[in-house]
Amino acid sequence: MPNVHHCSLSQVDTGGMARLPPNASKWQRLVRWTRTMINVNPNDLGCKSFFYNRSVIRTEQRRHIRSRYNYIIHPFSVMQSALKILFFLIWTFKMLVLPVLINMMYSKTISTSSFLFNRSNMFGWLPVQLMVIVFFFFVGYINYDTKEIVLEHRRVVLRYLKTYFFFDLASSELVQLVIWGWIARMDIQPRPPYLQRVLHLFRYCHVICLYVRIGTVLTFLDAITEMLFIKPWVRRCLRYAFETFMYLHFLCCVLYFVPVVVYLNAWPEDSWLVRAQIHPDVRGMQFWRLYVECMLMTLCYFFGASSGKYTVVRTNEQIALAVIAFLGRLYTLFCIADVLNVFGIVGVSESNYEQKMAELKEYMVSANLPQGLRSTMVKYYDYKLQKRYFNEAEILNSLSDHLRMEIFLYSARRLSVSKLFKHMSSVHISNLISNMRLETFAPGDVIFKPDHQHDNIYFISTGTIAILNKEEMELCHLEDEDVFGLVQTLLHACQYYAVVIETTDLFVINGDEFCRMLEPFPEATKHLRRLTQERYAKYTRMGNDIKLKMNNCLTDLRTSRMLEKRRKRKTAEK
Repeated sequence: MPNVHHCSLSQVDTGGMARLPPNASKWQRLVRWTRTMINVNPNDLGCKSFFYNRSVIRTEQRRHIRSRYNYIIHPFSVMQSALKILFFLIWTFKMLVLPVLINMMYSKTISTSSFLFNRSNMFGWLPVQLMVIVFFFFVGYINYDTKEIVLEHRRVVLRYLKTYFFFDLASSELVQLVIWGWIARMDIQPRPPYLQRVLHLFRYCHVICLYVRIGTVLTFLDAITEMLFIKPWVRRCLRYAFETFMYLHFLCCVLYFVPVVVYLNAWPEDSWLVRAQIHPDVRGMQFWRLYVECMLMTLCYFFGASSGKYTVVRTNEQIALAVIAFLGRLYTLFCIADVLNVFGIVGVSESNYEQKMAELKEYMVSANLPQGLRSTMVKYYDYKLQKRYFNEAEILNSLSDHLRMEIFLYSARRLSVSKLFKHMSSVHISNLISNMRLETFAPGDVIFKPDHQHDNIYFISTGTIAILNKEEMELCHLEDEDVFGLVQTLLHACQYYAVVIETTDLFVINGDEFCRMLEPFPEATKHLRRLTQERYAKYTRMGNDIKLKMNNCLTDLRTSRMLEKRRKRKTAEK
């Protein structure tokens, strides 16, 4: 029996939904496609890292489809991936362009229409941005503290309202249209200086609301680069470069904006913008020169490299540069802390995990293990430790017997809903489960073989098991909450293989002990016998059906029934 399982069953993934009939209408197909887009995508990279095997993914698919909130967009769906890309493009574009456009509005010589898009074209993004905001009211989220996927609509809406909704709405042009329409109706002419300054600051609040979402933009950037299969160290470098540039771009625009608000049209001679010949009244000024001069000053103060090539004497300009220098120091400290976290200096459990994995690799090298076995061991450790290591035995030994039993029963909570236990009380179910032991099997492991006496019964906690007959014909797959080993243990019909398809957790109990504990419950014993007979009949019927199909195929090939019939074909006349 090979150690690698090659599945021969049909692989039709319905996403937890019933199959459509062949004559389904276009509307039914559209509804089905929409539900597929908002349901869990098993191929999503975030989904694969969050769920440790495909059986858990299928369980999550069924939970979403069968819940009353099946219209909510799942965090690991195709639709959510599309929203991430759309959000990243819109918010990044506006973060880059909008602050520059606001500054250019005050220039008397630089035309805003020559820079990417003029101000009026920014309103073309409004419908798309509002659509994204509406969709966020229907997108589930992940609580990483409890590893819970929240799909309840009320909680989704409240979370969005309490976090980013008002910032997202203020960052759209809708609020701008309402406010500026109200100001136009007031028709205050001429506008006093204080009102002009307030209106200038109001324009920049629009930009600040955009930059509140910089953390979300960076998170979505990580997700998008992961979709493109970019290496982790390259993704991290791209994130640092993108994040640094976005902060520098914002502060560069602020450095120009502050003097504009303070001075309005009365520019003093000792302003550094005047000495650099980039203030709004300069004739023939090019945009790239203005941007480069402001960016160089920002870089010098942000990283503390120098004081720049212009002496700053005005108070408002000094305050702006002092704030830039302070933010630069904070950002540098943040980057250092993040780098330390990457190398495992922060986080004891992650550091212990890296140490254990290093020890494992050293052991495999010293033992000269084959490459296939090494890969299996690494996957097993990844599954068991989940990127963190702690001494589970030491923790459990420090607990009372009652607490240890509660933890074990909680880990076996899926078994309590098995139909095999529906005739038993919860107390007896707990006693039965407490006599089981939890074992983890790696993909390709063979649990039992034909002609080998077997005494155990297995309950699947998570994972998938393939059942094959003596001829190694694959009969079926068993998944979460299924039981197997009944035919071998109770009927002594040792005619089947049980092969692990993916990393699987099994609760194991001796067959004789299991039957003895069911004796006080005649209904449960009767159900067990009936299930055993049905399972054996099912395996036999499946094996016969597969052989019949194979024989029919061979017969059809020999009699040329599967080949195209001969028929006369017209040839082109010469």
